[in-house]
Amino acid sequence: MSTQPGPESSGITLSDRDIAAAQELLGRASSEPPLPILTDEEIVALDGLDHPQAVALPWLSAHEDQRELVCNVALRTLLSKGYVVPVADTPGEAPNRIGADLDLTGVMTLRRSGQKIVVAELTKAGDEKTWLYSYLHGEYALQELVDPEGSHAFAFQKVDRLPQSILELADAAGIQGRDTEPELLDEEGFTARATAELGDVRGVTTVVVIDPVSDDPGNLTIYTGSQTLHALTAVENDGRPGFSFGEASVGTLQERLRELIGSAG
Repeated sequence: MSTQPGPESSGITLSDRDIAAAQELLGRASSEPPLPILTDEEIVALDGLDHPQAVALPWLSAHEDQRELVCNVALRTLLSKGYVVPVADTPGEAPNRIGADLDLTGVMTLRRSGQKIVVAELTKAGDEKTWLYSYLHGEYALQELVDPEGSHAFAFQKVDRLPQSILELADAAGIQGRDTEPELLDEEGFTARATAELGDVRGVTTVVVIDPVSDDPGNLTIYTGSQTLHALTAVENDGRPGFSFGEASVGTLQERLRELIGSAG
C-alpha cells in the first residue's frame, strides 16, 4: 500500500506536518479508523474562506450571504470541541493561526492531494442530490459523502471496492438488470429513447474522474429504475456531441466503472 499522499491541489500549501499526518492516517486505512463528520461551514472554516472548494456545499450555498458569519461560528465550535487549537508560530507571542488535531489534519490533507478524484453525483426525485467524492491514494481512497443537508462524512475504502460503493449510492446494487447493445444517439434520439424507457427512473447517478494527467477522463451516467438499469456515456459522433445509451446489467456497470476509474491517466 502506498503511504504517500498524491500531488497537492493548486492553491493549497502543504506543510511537513500536513504530509506526515496524511501518511500516518493513510497507514491506518486498513483498520478503518473512525473519521470525522464535518459540515459545509466547518470544511470552509478549516480550508479558509478564500479557498475555492471543489466539492458541493449545499447548505452553505443556501446561506451565501452569511458565509463569513457561519464559518466563524463553525470555527468556534471546532475550537470548543478541541478539533482545532490556537497556534503561535513564535514562542511567547500571541497565537496567529489555528492548527487541527492530527487525524483531522490528515483528512484535510488527503482530500486536497488525491492522485485522482472520482466524483459520483446522485439526483433523486425533487432534484435532491447526494455526492460521493473518492480521493485515490494508492490502494485506498478517502471517501467524502456529502448529503443534501451539507454533512460531509469521511471513510476509507479500498480502490477496488469503489465500483460497488458507487452502485450502492445509485441504489443499483440490488437490481440485476440485463445487457442490450448500446445505441449511438444524437440529442434528439436520446430524448426520444429516454421518454420511452426512463419513465420509472428513481435516481440518476453521474460519474466522472478528475485526473490531472488525462485530458479525457471519461464519464458514465447510471439510470436506476424499479427493475432496470440504463447506462449513458457522452461521446463525439462525427465531431458533434452524441450519446451511447442502452440497458446494462449490474455486472457490466461494475466493469465499466472499474475501467473508468483505472483507465483515466
